[in-house]
Amino acid sequence: MTEAIAYAQTKGVAVIAAAGNETAPLCDVPAWESGALCVAATDRNEVKAWYSNLGTKADLKAVAAPGGAGLVNCDDDVWSSVPVGTGSAACGQRDYDAYAGTSMATP
Repeated sequence: MTEAIAYAQTKGVAVIAAAGNETAPLCDVPAWESGALCVAATDRNEVKAWYSNLGTKADLKAVAAPGGAGLVNCDDDVWSSVPVGTGSAACGQRDYDAYAGTSMATP
């Protein structure tokens, strides 16, 4: 992972990675690696989402972005397109679904 991130940086690529969803205090790999920007998740109140790793890492390259609440209400999560017809019946959408996680915050 370290070599891949270093290679990407030599090509001028920004490496952005999800912090992880284990409620840990540190960014998980690959976000922990030097040179990667770690993205933690916040909820609609702009506070750390309950599931998100904190986004702490040695080089301090970490940010937070909306990632959803990961609770009951679909509108508290991040709406995403899904393959046609595979949307969640619980959220009432055919071609979209609501997800939560640091992977939703990273883009």
